[in-house]
Amino acid sequence: MLVTVLVMAAIMCRAQRMATVSACYTYHAPETMTIEQAKQVALQRAMIEALAEEFGTLVQQVNTTTVSNSGGDTSVNFSSLGTSDVRGEWVETIGEPVYEIDFQDGFLSVTVSVKGKAREVAYLKSQFATQLLRNGTRENFESEEFRDGDYLYASVTSSVEGYIAIFCKDDSIRCLLPDAPDGIQRIEAGRRHLFFTERGKRLQMVYDSASETNAIYFLFSPNPIIRPLTRKIDDGGLPVFSDDEFNRWLADMRNHDRQLQIEIKYIYIKRTS
Repeated sequence: MLVTVLVMAAIMCRAQRMATVSACYTYHAPETMTIEQAKQVALQRAMIEALAEEFGTLVQQVNTTTVSNSGGDTSVNFSSLGTSDVRGEWVETIGEPVYEIDFQDGFLSVTVSVKGKAREVAYLKSQFATQLLRNGTRENFESEEFRDGDYLYASVTSSVEGYIAIFCKDDSIRCLLPDAPDGIQRIEAGRRHLFFTERGKRLQMVYDSASETNAIYFLFSPNPIIRPLTRKIDDGGLPVFSDDEFNRWLADMRNHDRQLQIEIKYIYIKRTS
């Protein structure tokens, strides 16, 4: 029993190893991509590169062989699926990412330098899927581009029951969920949940040239996620936070809940033509 406890303790300590990581990444964007979109892609890839450099990646390959017989003829099909997962997660960004924008021969290149605190992940997390939907609730309405006046809905599905929180970042941080008086939003296992569909809770996009790109933060955990305390409420009744308030709360959540998962999606709002 003592050996088992010591082994489990060693595994838990290893899974919680923290490190300061950094990376510089250059992204060559396609012609159809805006500067803001390219900056977000470059930042995400820089973070992944920093995590992979520090903690490594888990690469696995699954091979499948299918044998079929039809009319006396036998055929064999072989397929291979390879996956690669970074064995770390970003906890907190230190300072602000530094960008360099360059145009060469009409092509856009974005170089970003980022530094932060990260944690090793050596355990399997539950599956958690999200979608941002434009003007409809079916899966085929998923989009990252919205126009002034469009409605945004969110779809969330998890393999286990737990709790969800959703934030929107533009010029400030707004808490979209939970919106219940008790400050928590529970979701059931295996069920597709739709949010912002009820009258009075729908989210309509408003074009603002100063904040064309918005980041949507999805937080999921089997443990309760209680929204941060704030004294500011916007005109729509949503709690509002500064970047510093939100980042401190988010870093504290990640430090205390190893099962917390965060997915960030970006939406690009355009003026109606």
